[in-house]
Amino acid sequence: MRRASLALRLAARLGVSSSKSKPSSFSSAASGKPAPNRGGIDTATDCTVGGGGAATLAPAIAPFPSWLPRAGAGGLPRQQLEGLGGDDDIGRVSTPLTRPMPGLAGNEESSSSSNTSSARRTTTRAAAAAAGASPPTRTTILANGAAVVTEASRGPTSSLGVYVDCGSVHERPGATLGASAMLECSAFGATLHRPGARLAREIERLGASVSASASREQMAYTVDCLRSQVPHAAELLLDATLCPAFPEREVEANRRRLAEAVSSGAEVQLALLAEALLRTCYAGSPLGHPLIPAECVSAEEAARADAAAARAEEAATAAREAALARGAGEAEAEAAAAEAAAAAAQAGSSSGSSSGDSSAQAGGAGGGGDDAAPPPPAASTSNPYVRPLPLEHLTPEALRAFHGERFAPQNVVVAAAGVEDHEALVALVAPMLLGRWPLVGGGGEAGAGAGAGAGEAGGAVGRTPAAAAAAAPPPPAPPRSLYRGGHVHLPGSHPQSHLILAFEYSGGWRDVRGSVTMTVLTYLLGGGASFSSGGPGKGMHSRLYARVLNAHAWAHSCAAFSSAFNDTGLVGVQASCEPGRAAQMLDVCCRELESLSSPPPGEQVARARAMAASLVAGALEGKAASAEDAGRQHLTYGRRVSGQEYLEMIRAVTPRHVAEFALSLLASKPALATFGDRAAEADYGRVLARYGASGALVGGGGAARGVELPGAASAGARGWRAAFGGKAGE
Repeated sequence: MRRASLALRLAARLGVSSSKSKPSSFSSAASGKPAPNRGGIDTATDCTVGGGGAATLAPAIAPFPSWLPRAGAGGLPRQQLEGLGGDDDIGRVSTPLTRPMPGLAGNEESSSSSNTSSARRTTTRAAAAAAGASPPTRTTILANGAAVVTEASRGPTSSLGVYVDCGSVHERPGATLGASAMLECSAFGATLHRPGARLAREIERLGASVSASASREQMAYTVDCLRSQVPHAAELLLDATLCPAFPEREVEANRRRLAEAVSSGAEVQLALLAEALLRTCYAGSPLGHPLIPAECVSAEEAARADAAAARAEEAATAAREAALARGAGEAEAEAAAAEAAAAAAQAGSSSGSSSGDSSAQAGGAGGGGDDAAPPPPAASTSNPYVRPLPLEHLTPEALRAFHGERFAPQNVVVAAAGVEDHEALVALVAPMLLGRWPLVGGGGEAGAGAGAGAGEAGGAVGRTPAAAAAAAPPPPAPPRSLYRGGHVHLPGSHPQSHLILAFEYSGGWRDVRGSVTMTVLTYLLGGGASFSSGGPGKGMHSRLYARVLNAHAWAHSCAAFSSAFNDTGLVGVQASCEPGRAAQMLDVCCRELESLSSPPPGEQVARARAMAASLVAGALEGKAASAEDAGRQHLTYGRRVSGQEYLEMIRAVTPRHVAEFALSLLASKPALATFGDRAAEADYGRVLARYGASGALVGGGGAARGVELPGAASAGARGWRAAFGGKAGE
């Protein structure tokens, strides 16, 4: 089962250029010597990594990494390069998809040397296929604590990723808030060894696909490529991940991109609804730190901002016309206009602060304004109810410090799927990882043993997890977050009423068996949008389709909602409806969750188990999902939980387990987020009266109210864990 990636998806949702691919030009002036050419890659560069004028190239571009070993001259043996799918020159990008037939010109020399390794890989694949087993996963922990995990899945492509224990929970208020979002935007930009444009060109030459995503607890940098390009792609990935340069000009451009992404679009509040709920539920805790660097403002504050913008525009126009009338040049007129606009904005800011508006809600995520607020000006592309958070404190120096603190070796996992020779990949990446950080607990000189045998247990570079446990100190304990529940309403207008009703799941991802029950429960609820119902493949037989969308024409959408983290999470229902039906929609959501406190029909649970198992098995057929699974699970559990283990746990879920899990949810304080026309009619006070501040079912008209199952622990808090014969976190 893939661990959910809680990434910064706002830019993609709004149609704004995201950070997952970098433009091929950042500036036009050349500075410094181009890096040496390697393997036919065009390294001629017409860009710099710094800003124009007096901007610095901090830090300066270093020569092309010397850590990349080559075949011969003490580098990787030819057999190991072939195990990675490459040839004798790691830098080459012209290796064909399949090896030429024996006898072709230029192939006789390499044909005999590759027979042994090819036969060994073929035998291993055949044995695994005959046994019906999943592709084997192997793990090596280097002497400095960094981990390398591979899955030997077959196919012509490979997926590699660097997964880091770094997210918004690790940011410090007032110092590094927003750093994770900035790291995502800066991904695959300029590095200490390459300008950003050169990196983009090399990725294009490889035909690779790269991406980066930030979440509250982890970051991911990935590259998908042909197996023949794994050596070069791995070096590019690690250079972009471990050695970003953060040039001043690039950092400033990324600040503008983030501000544009979070403030553009009339429906940006929909993307912020779950974000606002999380900030409210975990206010004052690390999970309450903003991941998307934006906050919603009240209707009154939005109206004042509109008026201030109009005054600034009028002042700028008047100043420009006055300057031109007295014979000033165009440049002088523009300077006068800018000065007048700044003065008007400063005056508006002073008057706004003196009014003492305090309508913003907890965590800065939502405002408690009026639904009937004035709409934004027609000519404006920004949303007046959403304001970017200030990121001026995230200077290049601050980003380098945050990166250096969180990208420590014990927090980094290199994961790959579609790589059949684990030792070869370890030998390739070990010099890069050990060259980036000193060894932890001794164990030899950095980079020693980078050739054959580097991945063997007990070596100075590569160790098994058990052998390295004593040498590497444990990573710092993850920060704990306290769930508070609560309510947040986002200001603004929308033709539908939107709401999320959620309760705390206190186990989180580290409660593996509990998270499996959570997965089955979400598929049991199912749901979706009313227009998309059209067959079993659409989830038409799930409970929310059958009991809500097919029964209430005013319900536009209703689906299960979950947002899980290492030790906690939210589970509930997300819905939208016609304005004026928000209170009724909230009552329906409550009743659907309460109905699961009694064991649901076995046929429904069996269908949910089958759907969960099918989607898990289907997802793991892809290289990207398998590599992500391996990397994120190693960060979370310290090991890879195989797909077969998950399937067995899914098949073990019974109706009783689902009911006990639902009772454990309803034992927590409810949380509610609303947005849209008349959405405020979904009264949180009625929800509290229904469940109580501690989550007990104390009132309301629920169809099933706190049914106590024979032998179940109080509110099911322990029953569904004990039913599996294990404890939380197993």
